[in-house]
Order: sequence, then C-alpha cells, then structure tokens
Amino acid sequence: MIQSWAYYSYLPLSLGPRVILQPWMMHQGRLLYRDIGDEHAPLMYFILTILYSFVQNGPLLARCVLISLLTMNVWLAFWVGKSFGGTTAGVLSALFFGLWSPLFGYGKLWHETFLSHVYLLLVMQYPSTLSKSHGFRALFVLGLLIGVALLIKQHAIVVLFSILCWDFLVSRFFSLPLSQAIKRSALLLISTLIPVVCFVGYYLWTGGKLSDFVFWTIIFNIINDYVRLASKFPGIEQMRLIAPAYLLVLPAIFFVLKSADDRIIKAKMGLAFMMLIASSATAFPRFELFHLQTSLPILSVISGCVLARLLQRPKQSIHEEIHAFGMGIACSLLVLWGWWGGMVYYNAFRSEQPRRIWEYSDLISLRDALRERINSNECVYLLPDDEGIANLYYLMNCLPPALWVPTSYPWFTLDIIKQRVLQDLATLPPKWVIYFPNRWEIEQHGSEIVAFVQSRYQPIERILWNGQEVYLLHLR
Repeated sequence: MIQSWAYYSYLPLSLGPRVILQPWMMHQGRLLYRDIGDEHAPLMYFILTILYSFVQNGPLLARCVLISLLTMNVWLAFWVGKSFGGTTAGVLSALFFGLWSPLFGYGKLWHETFLSHVYLLLVMQYPSTLSKSHGFRALFVLGLLIGVALLIKQHAIVVLFSILCWDFLVSRFFSLPLSQAIKRSALLLISTLIPVVCFVGYYLWTGGKLSDFVFWTIIFNIINDYVRLASKFPGIEQMRLIAPAYLLVLPAIFFVLKSADDRIIKAKMGLAFMMLIASSATAFPRFELFHLQTSLPILSVISGCVLARLLQRPKQSIHEEIHAFGMGIACSLLVLWGWWGGMVYYNAFRSEQPRRIWEYSDLISLRDALRERINSNECVYLLPDDEGIANLYYLMNCLPPALWVPTSYPWFTLDIIKQRVLQDLATLPPKWVIYFPNRWEIEQHGSEIVAFVQSRYQPIERILWNGQEVYLLHLR
C-alpha cells in the first residue's frame, strides 16, 4: 500500500512516448511497425493500447499500469519466496522488493516492468517440469511463458537459452536418458514458438505486413550498429546505489551447495541463479538501472530465502554463538537495506517540490508556448524527435506525420529510414516544424532531413525552453 501510494503521488517517474504517445497513436488507428518505427517487441504496446480504451488519459493510465505491475511483483515475490523457504522467506522477499524497487529503476514504465513478473513465474513453474507424472505438461506451460516473454522484449531469448542449458544439465543430473533430455528441449522450443506465431497471425489480421514486423523486431536490430553507437557501461554512482542489494548472492550459493540435500531444491534455486545472471546480462549494451528491473524480483527471492535461513533456529544443533552471529548478520542487513532503500521513499515524502514525470512534465510549458502561436487544429513535426520530447505530440493532440521514428538517435537514421521520413514529409508536409538545433547532433547524422526542412520551411520565432533554443518554422 505504501509503495503504491509513493509511486502514484510522490516518487519521480519516467513515462516516455513508448508508454504514452505510442498507445495513443495506435488507439487513433496508427499501426505499429507500419506507421511507428520501433525496434522493440510488440506486446507492451498492444496491452497499453487495449487499456487506453478504458482510461483515455496517457499519464494516468501509465501510472495505474505501473502500480498494478509493482503490486503484482510484490505478491509474486511473496508467493515464490514462500514456496522456496516458507512464510518468513516470502515476507522478506516481498519486503526486499518494495525497498529496492526505486533504486532498480521501477519509476520508469518499460518493457522490463512487464517482463519482471513473467521471469518470476518461470522460476516458480520450473520445479513442476521435473515431476514424473506431469513434467511434460508443465514444461509446455513453461515454454508458453517464455514465448510471452519474447513478445515483451527480444532480450528474453537470452533467458530461453539459459533455461535450455540448465534444463539439459538438470536432466543429466537426474540421470534421464539423453533422448529424454533432447525431447524436453524440443518441447520447450516448440511451445515457446506458439505465442509468437499466434501474435504474428493477429498482427497480420489487423493489417500489418510480415516484412514490417520482421524488419523492426529482427533486421533493424542487426543492421543499426547499436552496440557501437549506443553502448553505455555502468557508472560508479550507479553501482554504489545498488551494490548492497547483492550482499547475499554469494552466501546464497554456499547455502544451496552445502545445506540443500533435496535435488529439487537445488534445481530450482540453481535456475533462480541462472535467471539472475541472464536477466542482468540483458541490461547491456546500453546500461541503465531500469534495465535491471527483471533481475530484482529474482534477487528478492534469493535474498529473502537466505535471510529467513539466517533468522530461523536450525534443526541440527550448532553452537549458540554461531546461530547468534548469523542472526546478527541478518538483522544488520535488514537495518542497512531499510535505511538504504527507505531513504528514497523518505526523501520523496518530505520533498516540497512537485513530483516530476521525466519526458512529460517539462513539455507542458513548451506545449503552452507553442499553442499561443499555433492554432489548435494545426499539427507540427518535431525535428529531431526522441524520447525526451516526443510526448509533445500527445500534449498537443497532434498525430505526427505518417512514420513516427525517433530521428535524434544516430542508430535510427539509417538511409532506408531517412528516405521514408523524407518521402512522408514531401507527401504530407505539416504546416509547422519545431526545430531543436544541435540536439543529439542531428545536423551530422540526419543532415538530409535538416536540409530538406530548411529548404521548405522558414523560421518564424525563437523560443527559449529548458535552457535551449527552440525554433518555430513555417511551411513556405
């Protein structure tokens, strides 16, 4: 309850155009990959578009969805923690998630926010696949969940391969015949494909083209030189913020190796570690803390289970000093984590400044300044366009030209995309262009678009906004 209240009213959020503008555009009839250039998998956008029919307020919808997903993660962390280590482990897992969620970037609604609870369900489902009576049926369900994860974000393919490898090792560990291990892998792959194939069929039924779907979700990610142009490694400050959350990872490994005689427990805890590594690896090549959202629920379960073991009195007799030392460590960690994560909530509740929504709040003043100069029935084109300013289209109730694509980013300005943008501007020229000079060095990697606009539009006025110059251009 406190977490939901904090996120809804106090904590700073990041609600970019992917979760406000794009669902609104799709609700208006624009089709993903045909009219909207986006390299991500489609499921998040379609879910938000469906929900937009019921809550036709972009920021409100995004906040409600974010809070719903956070609440789901808290309950799933409790459920999975309880199934792994008892009620105490469940409570501590849920508490761990609630404390650390702001520092792991949960203020940003993103693909990983939708993906995080799916990963927890995978960890929860896996032990059932080892059952002799219904193992293959459970494995089929596991594959369906992975297929859903792939439709949320393509990075889930890393998790798919990690599960395949782990399941093959576990099959051999359980002395299953090689043929049985191969059958398990084949069933997992086939069931993974079912949600993907079904969604592609739905996309084609709505009027989309397979070529557009394949280009944006697969080909574009191969040819856009993203790794070279956008790579970003973790900063020291980022690592300092989250480092205490990982204090029990190594102890957890020793707990599993030394104290778990049950092969099922070792198998499911081993998968949890594999999932933690795989989900953390997908934060690259462009590292941001919010890309670690998928790893936090799994980390919560691992840490909650170890804390519960430290706090409980062991069944076997050990020296009282050792037990007291373990309890002291556990209590110290609870105090440290409570202070470290709790300070974020405390500062948000105490702040006298209005809550800020990144990629949205600052645009309201620019919207007001533009509407003083542009009629309400006239639309604009933003040059360049990126996640920091694209919600201006939504705020102005103005659909962008035929293809919306974030031209600010150099990995988006491929020749084939620039040709489409220029073609749309020539065919359906907007009356106004809002030009942000030197933003993301658009004059270098998007020189053809800038030259085209400068040849067709004349500057009318210069506006100062957020410390930068914004030029209002009118069609000649």
